[in-house]
Amino acid sequence: ELLGKPINETSGASRLVEPAFLMEMMELREDIDAIPSIEESGGDEEVTKQLENHLDDARSKTEQLLQEMELAYQNEDFDKASELGAQLQYWNRIEETVLEKM
Repeated sequence: ELLGKPINETSGASRLVEPAFLMEMMELREDIDAIPSIEESGGDEEVTKQLENHLDDARSKTEQLLQEMELAYQNEDFDKASELGAQLQYWNRIEETVLEKM
């Protein structure tokens, strides 16, 4: 139990996010997976630009989620903070995937 909320294996990230969010993440991952790495593309400018755009988007979304999480904690809305934390995990993984291709 943490702050009066039970913690167990059913409180994993995928149970805290909406199906529409999961679908968005799957589609984004497919888009990123379709982009070759910079090395595979021979340094192609368009590939670099696509990866940089995805990286910028992921970092921007991460910053936004961190701000929203801080506000949720300040308001003691721990359910919302948990949901945002789960989304943050997905966006962090998106960022890692893009960086692996750069």
